[in-house]
Amino acid sequence: MPRPRRRHIAHNVPPEAAQGTLRQAPLNALAQGIADLTPPVDTRGDFLIASRCGWSPDGLIGDDGAIELKCPRPANHWSAWRDAQGKAGLAAVPSHHRAQLLHAFVVGAPVLTWIDWVSYCPVFPAPLKLLVIRVTRASCQKDISAYRFQLVTFLEELEAELEAMRTQCVKKERDDATK
Repeated sequence: MPRPRRRHIAHNVPPEAAQGTLRQAPLNALAQGIADLTPPVDTRGDFLIASRCGWSPDGLIGDDGAIELKCPRPANHWSAWRDAQGKAGLAAVPSHHRAQLLHAFVVGAPVLTWIDWVSYCPVFPAPLKLLVIRVTRASCQKDISAYRFQLVTFLEELEAELEAMRTQCVKKERDDATK
């Protein structure tokens, strides 16, 4: 029996948007629009890996730049706009996205000198649809160093846990073999 189609309470929102199928289209259009205005944006979504960590950028720009695109719900987009006022760089980026940018500087591409954090909300009026915050490596060196320390500590703890698991597996295999 087919599932009944859900009705959406929100007014003026097509069901496809509420289900998330329209959320990627604005990002693709935005990336293309940025590509038309800036140096070429590589949006292949490569996963750059360094050691046990990786980073999947939304786009690489030139030899030293990257872009991270967000298409949040209107309330979150407005919060980002409101909270960014009077701030610059990493401090202007919503706190729950800052680690992603620091991770990019540490792991993803050490040659990066800047990342544009972009929030786009197609339902906002034209002047407020797009929020672009440029974060430079030079402006957040202290944060990068602190993040690098936390990341290395985490990876060391992870390796210790993996070694403990391997040791336990070998012990269990030996015990099972002697039974």
